[in-house]
Amino acid sequence: MEAIDNKVIKINNVSDKSYGYWQYSYGLKKFHFCSSASSIVGHDHTTIYSLIELTDYVLPDFQEDFNNFWENVFNKRQSDEVEIMFRVASKIKWLVIRALVNEEEGLIHGFIQDISREKENEHINNFKINLSSKIERIANTASFEWDLGQEFLVCSDNFFSLCQMEGHNDNNRLSKGLFFSLIDKSEQNFVLDVIHENITFNREFEISFHTSNSTKKKLKMYGYPYG
Repeated sequence: MEAIDNKVIKINNVSDKSYGYWQYSYGLKKFHFCSSASSIVGHDHTTIYSLIELTDYVLPDFQEDFNNFWENVFNKRQSDEVEIMFRVASKIKWLVIRALVNEEEGLIHGFIQDISREKENEHINNFKINLSSKIERIANTASFEWDLGQEFLVCSDNFFSLCQMEGHNDNNRLSKGLFFSLIDKSEQNFVLDVIHENITFNREFEISFHTSNSTKKKLKMYGYPYG
């Protein structure tokens, strides 16, 4: 990898202040941080001179990961990356630090990225998923995704609960063969036809369904095509 000069550093940090480059020379035993990298990990306007300065600000649960990263990169000279939670002044940030070792040049090229916003969005999405799951249970509904190119369905947790098939909940996947085995034989072709029609049309229909303990249920299904 070519060395990162100051011009490249400035250009690459104008538009995205959550991303910053750094470089380390084994020969000089010296770091260089671009302005945005210093801003991400700095306290107020304090300039940092080494990644080791971050140690005291990494949250306890991530200290071991950070120490392993340091050992791999600076002692074993192996490229690596680490994801840590880090306290900047009174704020908590999620950071990714990546190091690419170039033995020929005796350099490490790296970047620091603030992924706090992505983590916050991930938390919000997880909350929405959990909320959706609760609503399903209360409303006695469930959902599943049917991909014509796959041999399995991807189902919500409540799908397995409604069908009394909790033991088959492996990564939320259910084989199409098992799904069809629980539908009355007289309706299996009908269901397959409707699902294929859903590539073009939305359809609502009822099927006779046997749960895993042979309880008969009448389920109403609605399909929405996408992709």
